[in-house]
Amino acid sequence: ALAAGRAQPIAWLETTVDFGGVYSPLEAAGLQARVEALVAATGRSWETLGDEVDAVTLCLNAPSRIRTAPDTWLATTDHLGRTGAGDRERWAWFGQVPGQPARAAYAAMCAMFITPRSAWLFDGYPVETPYTTWDATTAAEPLRERGIEITLFDNPDANLRTWRMAASRPIDAGLVFVNTHGDRGDFNLHPGRASAGDVPILNVPAAVYMVHSWSAANLASRRTVGGRWLERGVFAYFGSVQEPYLQSFVPTPVVTARLAAGYPWGAAVRLEPSPPWKLATVGDPLFTGLPRPPRVDEPLPLVGAEPLEATLRRELAQKSFAVVVDTLAMLGRDDEAAQLAIALLRDRPEQYTPDVARRSILPLFRSGRGMEIPAAVERIGFSHRRDRRLLDAMWLFAAPRLAAFDGATLDTFARHLRPDQVAVDALDLAPVLRQRVGPAAARDLLTSAMSKESSRRGRRNLERALRSR
Repeated sequence: ALAAGRAQPIAWLETTVDFGGVYSPLEAAGLQARVEALVAATGRSWETLGDEVDAVTLCLNAPSRIRTAPDTWLATTDHLGRTGAGDRERWAWFGQVPGQPARAAYAAMCAMFITPRSAWLFDGYPVETPYTTWDATTAAEPLRERGIEITLFDNPDANLRTWRMAASRPIDAGLVFVNTHGDRGDFNLHPGRASAGDVPILNVPAAVYMVHSWSAANLASRRTVGGRWLERGVFAYFGSVQEPYLQSFVPTPVVTARLAAGYPWGAAVRLEPSPPWKLATVGDPLFTGLPRPPRVDEPLPLVGAEPLEATLRRELAQKSFAVVVDTLAMLGRDDEAAQLAIALLRDRPEQYTPDVARRSILPLFRSGRGMEIPAAVERIGFSHRRDRRLLDAMWLFAAPRLAAFDGATLDTFARHLRPDQVAVDALDLAPVLRQRVGPAAARDLLTSAMSKESSRRGRRNLERALRSR
């Protein structure tokens, strides 16, 4: 798809298949040599920016990091595309499109056909030097001038509660810009600390520029901030594989100005000149969502296709409610899908099967009926690996309003802590459980969480909470 859409020659190479892994320096040098040989074989000039080859897309599940020392990593996409020694000047901007064929095709097609109409900006930095250089309010202006609808969170309201309230519904933005600091699995706001599980669910595919240390430390893992963004459906991402220092990021207002001026993604997010460093580019480096290209609305010859409305009528007649819920969701009628699920649970509970419940959770979330999600979760009989994004929907809706649930529903939350952040969920829930049910219930929750939490930091936080009660 990208070869056809971008007029890019295709070249084939074999390399390590481990997106979450790391290259050794020797392996990275070998990859670089093979890539350069393949580019040279096209017969096009390529050895400096401004010639015939200025962008290369790696459609590979290859490691996104290179280990240059026991505790030091570089980004593969910033190591490649360089010539010479020392600081090694850039000859091309690289981007990586990982994933299984369907996921990779999705990312490629988004990059070619998505034209963002809205942007979501959240600035978790204090209003002081040097952070004001990355100011989200300033960054919003070039996009607003291009007619982009802006959702902006900046000081004094860029705190954890604001984030969680915003993330309790899907975000409807094709461009996302976040300024924070923290670790691979969490990010600090002003004030408050969010976790990877607080990454919002998306209503539309998005490109994300994340000014944050470590967010791309392992993009194959949902335990990392960047990995969770990719799981949500992000098709382009820019983030750091290790602490890069703030000045390594292009200031957010400069990135938005570049994108508004028509810069491609690979160039817009890169600081030039700069040596090979720790910042990874995911997605098609030639993605240019702005300015909007001309649109063609001619009918498509969909031979043999059946309108979803016909499917909906047939499945309704057969009372195939799981398919009906899915079909309504595909038609963008989440409100009707949610109403159907609620009616079945209330009036025909025998037909509110685990399959119907599973398919209804995201429509319930997207339509703002998250108070009904715990009942759906109880009906499912959870397989955590399969249904982890559904648990995310339950917790995302509930996080800023746990006190609104009754004791029985709080027990549902206590029995469905997310396996990849047991301590975070338990520590959020315990104060509410103590107030609504009693100290013993909160203590039992924290004690149980201790046996399930896999991280040392999580267990330390749980131990601290138990000692303080």
